[in-house]
Amino acid sequence: MRIYNEIRQRSPEWFALRRGIPTTSNFNRIILPNGKRSGQAKKYMHQLAYERLMNVNWEGNDLSNIAAVQRGINLEAKAVEVFQYRTGLETEPVGFITNDSGSIGCSPDRLITANNEALEVKVPTGPVMCGYLIDGIEDAYRAQLQGQILIGGFARVHFFAYSDELPALYTVVEPDRGFLILLNQYLVEFNQELLAGVRLIREMGYWPIGIPSAFPVTEPDDEGGGGQ
Repeated sequence: MRIYNEIRQRSPEWFALRRGIPTTSNFNRIILPNGKRSGQAKKYMHQLAYERLMNVNWEGNDLSNIAAVQRGINLEAKAVEVFQYRTGLETEPVGFITNDSGSIGCSPDRLITANNEALEVKVPTGPVMCGYLIDGIEDAYRAQLQGQILIGGFARVHFFAYSDELPALYTVVEPDRGFLILLNQYLVEFNQELLAGVRLIREMGYWPIGIPSAFPVTEPDDEGGGGQ
């Protein structure tokens, strides 16, 4: 595992580390909550292949123009403050975390270093928050949170949904060993197919002038997991 504490989330360095690799916020495009393969995996793999070849982030390098993202940015500090007050747990910032090979990554909102745990904060819109409070988060973030456990080797992940209008929702997610085994398997296979696809396109002989690949010399290997 590699932890990049020196970089700031949503900074150019953060986007560069995410470029061309599967990240936990998109793991639901690889594995479904029931452990089956997602039908979106091929499309996601094609996106990452393009990112590697063109050295760009397909979704752009600035997410602040997305209303939901901007809301989260504005209220995240308050959400963390409320979480720490309610739980008595001290947290610290983190930039980005990858497995040893750098082939998969995640960005928990905070680390609870003393307990080897992570914190994922959500600041949803009012209707979404009502859904959390009425129905729970169910499996909406299963792939993301279990993915953080896989990559970071965390004992557990704290999930805290905060609203400046409604009650907060707090739950603790424990490792799901069966799900983690499947997730790791799918990630290994996904990265193998991604690497093969990138090589296939490179071998076709056409390459735009002046566009450096995100992975010009060596590719992250096909390792998927974080030692779980």
